[in-house]
Amino acid sequence: MLNSLFLVRFAAIVREIGRRRSWGLLVAGLLGTLTVTARAADAPAAGNATRPGVARPQLYDIPFPTGQQSRAATTLTVTYTGNPPTLPRTGAYVIKNIHVQGVYVGPSFNSSNASTVTNLEKYLQYIVGSSFMTSLAPYGVSTGTASAGKVLPVTVPHYSSSNRTYLTDTQIQNLLVANLASLIKPGSNTLYVVYTEPGVAIDAGGGSTSINTFLGYHNYATYKANGVTSHFAYAVMPYPGSPNPSAASQGYASAFDELTSVTSHEIAEAATDPDTMNGWWETVVETDTYKNSAGKVIAQRVYQDTGEEIGDVPLILYNYSSSCFIRLNGYLIQKMIGPDGVHMLTPAGAASVSGTPAQAAGALLQVADQPLQQIGIQLP
Repeated sequence: MLNSLFLVRFAAIVREIGRRRSWGLLVAGLLGTLTVTARAADAPAAGNATRPGVARPQLYDIPFPTGQQSRAATTLTVTYTGNPPTLPRTGAYVIKNIHVQGVYVGPSFNSSNASTVTNLEKYLQYIVGSSFMTSLAPYGVSTGTASAGKVLPVTVPHYSSSNRTYLTDTQIQNLLVANLASLIKPGSNTLYVVYTEPGVAIDAGGGSTSINTFLGYHNYATYKANGVTSHFAYAVMPYPGSPNPSAASQGYASAFDELTSVTSHEIAEAATDPDTMNGWWETVVETDTYKNSAGKVIAQRVYQDTGEEIGDVPLILYNYSSSCFIRLNGYLIQKMIGPDGVHMLTPAGAASVSGTPAQAAGALLQVADQPLQQIGIQLP
């Protein structure tokens, strides 16, 4: 799942809702360190670098000494260490040859936003048959196919200050189930790629919304038809811009760049962890070190997260730097982590990019505040 930084870039686009995800960023140092003065964030995104409702297991703790000097003189260094991704011992599930279909929710996709449908359809047809998918071979994934998309011109709530109504994840599932007759037949390799029209805010549950948490996520639905229980995977991409964060605020040059990048993230994660429970996961260790003005370590917190997917890890380890992104056939794409848990996979024919995304310093400040509050210290 991809979380958003909002004022700074996805300040956590990897959020876990139960085991649902979006591509989320915690805030990371480029496999090394990124140091800032520890203070409260000016405008932190709701639901900071730790996923809501999911406690980070504490491994090691050096507490602050009593009567420690002013917080203003305290600096925080955050480092992240990756490990090789693994599959569960039993029930492993990946989609080798994914079959995607774009599902465009909202009547404007038949009118004012019809060109967006055209462009995304071309993108989906390209990406599933491209070197982006063959680069995932270490995870048992190869190229797939895309069927013609479907516009569902249903009226969906538009979020505003006077109408704070979300389109919920449950409603999206119900909408897909209600329209299965007009979509490709759901199967073990099916992924419905859902795009919502501009103006729609999505509530994925657990306090995570497209306004305060994520840029996209993927999930797994269970439904009954004629007494038979069936399942399908789907991904959801809210449209950038009010009431959601703008593409520019997340470091993208355009809304289309954001949509293609986030979609690549979710397609890769859906292929390698389709049911969000039995696919490839990686353990990432975060170390937060606090030093005084003399450089002495005055506190340290170490956490372990064992549930990151292959799209989340690069953003964590490499701090959403430009090295995480490429262009294929002109489309902005996100690279995935490789099987060593450290190096990223680069598809053949990829072109490097620069200036993506925005700085993550503000997110680091957000991270700095949290561990201190956990041990009873408030920053000025």
